[in-house]
Amino acid sequence: MSYDPQGGNGHRDHVRVRQVGARAAELAGVRVVEATVPRELVARAARLMLLLRLVTRYRLDEMRGYGTPRSVITHRVDVRRHAAQKRAALAVHRTPVSGRGRGARLFRALLKSPLPIFRAACGTEWFAEPGGRTGELITCDQTTGSGRPDQRATSARANRELAD
Repeated sequence: MSYDPQGGNGHRDHVRVRQVGARAAELAGVRVVEATVPRELVARAARLMLLLRLVTRYRLDEMRGYGTPRSVITHRVDVRRHAAQKRAALAVHRTPVSGRGRGARLFRALLKSPLPIFRAACGTEWFAEPGGRTGELITCDQTTGSGRPDQRATSARANRELAD
């Protein structure tokens, strides 16, 4: 698993992680899925955040390039039941939490929001497989270490729930 070619949000560290992850997958001969967001969703959110001056250091034309076109996204995963764990993990991500800019304040407000709001805003994760290959995503049960098909994974092209 890695980031999309833009590193999700264009951050240079994320772009580098994507480059290293893609090369590692190539060397190992394994499938890779890239974490992303629908570009169309990013464009709508960007317009709103810029209009409300919630972020000011970004340009709309730059933000429109973030993410992946919805037509290229191959998997969508419902992670709402893991919202508390996801919020805790994001809370220790140092840079956006400790920053002083408007984006950092917005990020902290999201982290402090009631769990149902956080769940609604962050309850879906999207992935794209280079080449458009689709299929079951395999997750690892962190308590046993055993792999199993993720019951919440959805192929965007098939747009159906995978069997339990």
